[in-house]
Amino acid sequence: MIKDLKKALKNKKILVICPKYFGYEEKIVNRLIELGAIVSYIDERPANSTLGKIFIRLFPFSYRIQIDSYYNKKIKEMMLCNIILVINPECLSLNILYRIKEVTKASKYILYMWDSFLNKKHTKKIIPFFDKILTFDPTDADELNIVFRPLFFPSNNGNKNIQPKDIDISFIGTGHSDRPKILNLLKEQYKNHASKKIFFYLYLQTPLIYYFNKLINSNFKKIHKDMFHFLPMPYDEYEQITEASIAVIDIEHPAQKGLTIRTLEMLGKEIKLITTNSNIKRYDFYNESNILIIDRMNPVIDTDFINRNYQPLSADLYYKYSIDGWLEDIVS
Repeated sequence: MIKDLKKALKNKKILVICPKYFGYEEKIVNRLIELGAIVSYIDERPANSTLGKIFIRLFPFSYRIQIDSYYNKKIKEMMLCNIILVINPECLSLNILYRIKEVTKASKYILYMWDSFLNKKHTKKIIPFFDKILTFDPTDADELNIVFRPLFFPSNNGNKNIQPKDIDISFIGTGHSDRPKILNLLKEQYKNHASKKIFFYLYLQTPLIYYFNKLINSNFKKIHKDMFHFLPMPYDEYEQITEASIAVIDIEHPAQKGLTIRTLEMLGKEIKLITTNSNIKRYDFYNESNILIIDRMNPVIDTDFINRNYQPLSADLYYKYSIDGWLEDIVS
């Protein structure tokens, strides 16, 4: 499989246009290079500040001058290439894409979404530009008649860990939607279990976002500010906490049907998953010994699940959800 992938990618010139997202864009670019491709990368967003992201998401037209200026500079630096791979765009317009096409003369244009179109409604307008379109969201795949392809874990061996497990359950992530409410309910359940250790790290960019949510989001109503952290956790610390956990909690956005990157990360690391996403039952790797589905309205964790042994995946399934398996489906 890897030999075929290397053969297909050898000396192929690929332009990757992808937003920065916890280093996943680097993992994709670096792996393509390792497999023999000649890769250029452009951050899809001209701004990565919290305010910039909000404007791009909510008011893309008001940000159009900055976006056009950003891409005008990038287009001048572009070279001829074979493939344009665009991942999870918010800023790109059809006008910009056609200008990129004139410069790069690429023969294949690929779009991959790791967010739902419901959260990126403007992106639907650029669908006709692409030769191949894939999404992590099964609902979007059905409704738009595009290819369904779940995400990946970021290394080929999955970084399977043998670290001692001194944390029963952990969660590290952004405090959006109903996550604070769900985690607070779980925290209350565990406070009388002296033998069980939990670790929750809910991140918000600033205290202002906490107070704003207090006013408009009922899921923050009974949540104390002390439950949140206002600095992102360093990645090596995130890795250490995760690999010391028997199980990791995943709470997808209520509007999301596809599986989060966290889900696939745990698959690669052979760590149990506790998730609110019942759609996971439809996937070929689903196993009740490894994955527990909880009700987001009434989350309860069965302690028997924590005590069960993890059941490893078959080699074929493991490859399918590795970054190589993902790249094989995306760029082939």
